Amino acid sequence: MSSDTVRRRQHGVGDSNHDRDSKGHDKHGKNSAHGGGCGSVLKKLFLLIIALSAGIAIYINVVPDDHYPAPITLADPPSIEVNNHLSSAEKLYEGLVHAPEQIVHHNGDIYTGTSDGRIIKISNGLISTVARLGYPPPCGDEGNKRKCSFPLGMRFDHSGQLIVCDPYQGLHKINVATGEVQVLLPSSTLINGRPLNFLNNLDIAKDGIMYLSDSTVYTMHTFFMDLYDGRPTGRLFRYDPVRNSTKLLIDNLGFANGVQLSKKEDFVIVSEFYRARIMKYNLKGKNAGKAEVFADNLPLLPDNIRLSSSGGFWTGCGFTRYKQKMFNVIDFLAARPWLRKICIWLIELVKPSVQFMMGVGSSGSMVVELNEKGEIVQMLMDKTGHHVVMTSAVEDVDGVLYIGSYGAPYIAMLDTNKL
Repeated sequence: MSSDTVRRRQHGVGDSNHDRDSKGHDKHGKNSAHGGGCGSVLKKLFLLIIALSAGIAIYINVVPDDHYPAPITLADPPSIEVNNHLSSAEKLYEGLVHAPEQIVHHNGDIYTGTSDGRIIKISNGLISTVARLGYPPPCGDEGNKRKCSFPLGMRFDHSGQLIVCDPYQGLHKINVATGEVQVLLPSSTLINGRPLNFLNNLDIAKDGIMYLSDSTVYTMHTFFMDLYDGRPTGRLFRYDPVRNSTKLLIDNLGFANGVQLSKKEDFVIVSEFYRARIMKYNLKGKNAGKAEVFADNLPLLPDNIRLSSSGGFWTGCGFTRYKQKMFNVIDFLAARPWLRKICIWLIELVKPSVQFMMGVGSSGSMVVELNEKGEIVQMLMDKTGHHVVMTSAVEDVDGVLYIGSYGAPYIAMLDTNKL
């Protein structure tokens, strides 16, 4: 017997008369070349589906009720006049600025933050780094992102200092001339017994008082869990930098986000992201100290809010939601707490990137202008969201809009005077 024959027999090759008939079937009539492999895969897939279904059923029925997502009530998405105005926006500094969440136009220059913790200045088209928050570089990569800063809301105070919200480390004051950074409110600061888990946005009154939003009990890298959870834990508070004192104004907000004082500073508004509405807190008049709904059932989940050049308010958009849209994922999830519970289970099971979860169903982008009564007066859209992505904020300079984004590598610019 040749060595080749031995090797073939050791690997089950060669004795075709004993194992198969002339058509390639084994003794039991099965096609060993094709049927066995396919059946094995289907069997494994079936078992996986059964195991996954069993796990979901156990999770839904066994996990304590206090872990069950809270109900989220949204009215039916509004009907709107769809347009595509944002698709003509110009992309500025593409590839040079990453995730410019907030845009500030100051003395002819543009200031914004980037996902690697930098505060940058754009002057006459030239980009320079003013300061860097957080840990030293490398910052922003997968291994360090939870230690790094991510500048979100920012405003200049009346002494020319830039005040910046950082969801990881707290409230900063930056001298843009020297780059000196001072922490005003660290994230460990307790307000009504709870630390600042997610300092998001702010506005500053003429008397120096700051109004700030603390979005959720979750953190920056897990913030989308807030929607799946559904329990409103966002807050609006005021901060006096002279006395270093804070006061809670509104709590139980559904992911508190953008903050903006009215032109007369008689009220301040704060967006509730996953409730698709904006709340109002009265600072003056007969209703001073009371909160009320400012704008409800919006065609978007509102992000940052800024004054418009016409005297109203611009808000950015996390997700769009309107009647003409084929599928409104946020409304679908809001009405199904059991499905949100499964989402939480899956997230905890496989620990996917929140960035991935953010993109689900987020097609389309939008910015909306409201008047002082909370009524929509202008709406600008990119129906597909392929040109302008995830509008987070609008800086209105005499009708020229500079549009920030949490996820884009550019600043979008649109001159509304030419529409």
